[in-house]
Amino acid sequence: MKHHYICIDCVESETGTPIHDLSVELFNQVKAEMSFTTEACPVCGGNNVRKVFGIETAYVRGYGFHDKKGTKRDMDLHAMSTGNDPYGEHRKVGETREVITNLQRDREHHTHSKTIRM
Repeated sequence: MKHHYICIDCVESETGTPIHDLSVELFNQVKAEMSFTTEACPVCGGNNVRKVFGIETAYVRGYGFHDKKGTKRDMDLHAMSTGNDPYGEHRKVGETREVITNLQRDREHHTHSKTIRM
């Protein structure tokens, strides 16, 4: 896993403000512009660096590893919606739209469900 760092000295010299006094918006902007992946600053070569989080994020729908069926359904829906259907040449006319509709219907959250689908 790649970690991202910012150089405290460079941030403070760039903004003219101590890093602890920066607003959240300004800190997020600086974090996006001045982050790097080595443990030494590539600009000044200093070691006064801190690890920052939240630059690269991943999104897993549902219950993550436990929702394998939901993950496969979402991947199939994405493939069908973008025209990358692996079985497109074998489908009848109109069948693609029906498959997309069924996949979208299965994604819907049922708040008063009698059973749990896994």
